Amino acid sequence: MSSSTEARAKVIIRNLGGSLFEVDEYNPDCIGVIAEHLGNDEKVICSIAAAKFILKVSYLVKSRRAGRFLEVMNSKNIDLSFFYIVCV
Repeated sequence: MSSSTEARAKVIIRNLGGSLFEVDEYNPDCIGVIAEHLGNDEKVICSIAAAKFILKVSYLVKSRRAGRFLEVMNSKNIDLSFFYIVCV
């Protein structure tokens, strides 16, 4: 992910009240990963293995337009005020 795209994603997440894990390793408390491309990054692989959401930046753009994090398939029981995203 380019640095400008990552910066934009972080601004959207924070403006919507979300939190970021800005670490190099996977954190099981995150709910999803924002990624432009799937690769062999530890955070992506661990997120897939843990059945976390793998989302594109376009999800954040659509959420920003709606003024809230949009529901993702099977996310009705998730409190989105605790929606953590690892930017990859």
